[in-house]
Amino acid sequence: MAQEQRAIVTDDVLDFEVVHARVLGAGAHHAGLVSTFEETMPRTTAAIVLWVDRLARLLDEHPGREPLRGRLLELL
Repeated sequence: MAQEQRAIVTDDVLDFEVVHARVLGAGAHHAGLVSTFEETMPRTTAAIVLWVDRLARLLDEHPGREPLRGRLLELL
């Protein structure tokens, strides 16, 4: 995953906050972490349109070649 420079989308917020802090604390970077919450972003077939819309909006708000590099964002 690191070689491909893909951001991770997860609802495991607490564990990935620790990963984020450790990576940046070591002077390294990651391609981006996007936190989600089951209450606002359910992982169901019915929510696919919601997911596509929110992810597209997030990328529109953060344009560029590596828009999420080293960042921890919330997808609400």
